[in-house]
Amino acid sequence: MSHISHSQITNFMGHTLCVNSKASGLYTNILKRMLAKLEAMLSYHNKVLLIRFDLNQPDYTDDSKAVTVLFKLLSESIKREYELKRVAYFWVREQEKAKRQHYHCFILVDGNKVQTSHKVIEKIRWYWTVQHDGGIHFPQPKCFHMLHRNKPESFQDPIYHISYLAKGRGKGYKPKQAKNYGSSRLKPK
Repeated sequence: MSHISHSQITNFMGHTLCVNSKASGLYTNILKRMLAKLEAMLSYHNKVLLIRFDLNQPDYTDDSKAVTVLFKLLSESIKREYELKRVAYFWVREQEKAKRQHYHCFILVDGNKVQTSHKVIEKIRWYWTVQHDGGIHFPQPKCFHMLHRNKPESFQDPIYHISYLAKGRGKGYKPKQAKNYGSSRLKPK
């Protein structure tokens, strides 16, 4: 793993924003990679819809193959339905006291073409619960955010919300071959 920071602020696209580091701090490498995904999507689209969700495995596994497959199928389906060129995503694997791992995730899509989260949420729910028989949770009161490239005030809530994924607690309890996190390979324009 890498350095854990207890700072409650971070820099994103030249703006100082609050992050959720209160309890166990944040892994700086995970936070930087998540923010890089947001910045990459905003380099292509002036509006980006972010949807945050949690996945529970039906059984313990030594790898994160099920999540990798989920995002592959989900990305293909969303691209096809909305005629998108790109979908970005990020996930972290955690396991603490439970006997099986769980995942915290977010997905990013072009906010000009996908303006509401409803259909995407239904796709996520279907692929994970029907295809994989896993549990799913969408954090309340709001599991989605719209980021606007030219409205920096739209960055604060989603970045605070996803910073939870980088928390220090729960990471590292995995077999050697399993990853603590994974993401799409989207690079900035």
